[in-house]
Amino acid sequence: MNILSSRRKHPLILAGVLVLILLGCRLPVAPDVLPVEPSPTPEPAQLQIPTLDPVPATLLAPTLTPTPNTRGDFRSLMQLAGAPQGSLADEWASQDGTLWVTSEKGIYQFQARGWKLVLEGNAGRILGPDGAGRLWVLMDNASRIAAVTSQKTTIYDSQKGWVALPQVDAFLRGFGKRMATDGKGQVWVATEQDDLRRYDPKTDRWEKFTSTQIGLNPAVSLDMDLNLITNVLLAKDGSVWVGSCSTGVNSVAGQGVRVFDGQAWHPVVETSDQCVFDMDMDSAGNIWVGGFNQLLFYNTATKNWKNIPLPPFERRQLVFSVDVDAAQRPWVEVGLGGGASLWGATDRYHLEGTQWVQDLSSAGLVLSDVAFSAEGDAWLCADGGVNHYKDNKMQQAVQLDTYDCKAAAGPHGQVYIIARDGKDAGIWQLVK
Repeated sequence: MNILSSRRKHPLILAGVLVLILLGCRLPVAPDVLPVEPSPTPEPAQLQIPTLDPVPATLLAPTLTPTPNTRGDFRSLMQLAGAPQGSLADEWASQDGTLWVTSEKGIYQFQARGWKLVLEGNAGRILGPDGAGRLWVLMDNASRIAAVTSQKTTIYDSQKGWVALPQVDAFLRGFGKRMATDGKGQVWVATEQDDLRRYDPKTDRWEKFTSTQIGLNPAVSLDMDLNLITNVLLAKDGSVWVGSCSTGVNSVAGQGVRVFDGQAWHPVVETSDQCVFDMDMDSAGNIWVGGFNQLLFYNTATKNWKNIPLPPFERRQLVFSVDVDAAQRPWVEVGLGGGASLWGATDRYHLEGTQWVQDLSSAGLVLSDVAFSAEGDAWLCADGGVNHYKDNKMQQAVQLDTYDCKAAAGPHGQVYIIARDGKDAGIWQLVK
């Protein structure tokens, strides 16, 4: 089996440490309590897709010899005038072809004419754009948040409802991968703490809601210590889906997904016992939900659910990340239960029809990232290895000297890799 392997372990702080730290923090009370619908009795399990042994992706080797400013088919953008300074944090490629990059020195843009500094300051995670075209970026260790448009940049702090979060180590990545903008223009953000944020454009303020305010039971009812609000998603019908997970000392449980229809919160009973760290929606509006030992699929046309088992493993598995490509194939990152530790390693798969294809197998807990190009190819980055999936083959494009990397793809075939550490720290662009 010819599978990509990684070299180092991710310094993930176990759930027990997170719980002990957060229990000592008093979080502010939200200004409003949203109405909650009582939880109905769960329905019987839905149709199961048979479990099949995963098929390994074919791996090919890179061929180009690196030069000081190139690695394989990638060139460094750090040699250009105005390149980001300081430690790099995040990147995001917009639909107009602009690459956005954050660092401890500010927010930067890269276009054909070069780099531009948009805002000075300690910039971090790029949460993404909302429905009104604002790009939201965390600032100063998430104690503030910036809304960037082509005309102006607005900073939101405690005076505008954005309350600083406790400074704790993230269970996984910290903050959900996506934002959701509902029909009223309100922007929803999950913090991966017991904290759901909502921005109201009418009042130009942020507000906070705790897990019990959206209908989740207190974590202690599951013999857990803390509820985490992990991710948000805007469904085709305009409802807001919110994922959750409950953590204890070296253990996790779940209460699944809650849906806000604009008036009240409703439980999704098919997910009631799942720890949901990520969801994604395909081009047809179907929703893919990660859970324990399975990927759950909701067909919006038929209103039916299917449970798709993950490849077998001797201990419990949990889907960490879900990304659906243009061909409606889900790509998942899976945490594998450890012996003495909560999670011992990670695997990556994507689904071809009813067959899981294994794309990555790690000896340690290594978080990875995937981006989809305009041509429909997948670019996977893990532990410095940049891999290109095309025509049912996985080719290693380049091995960067970095542990922490992320991929981004633009609308015109652009592919970018951000390496946050190591000798190859910087921004790398695919050259065709």
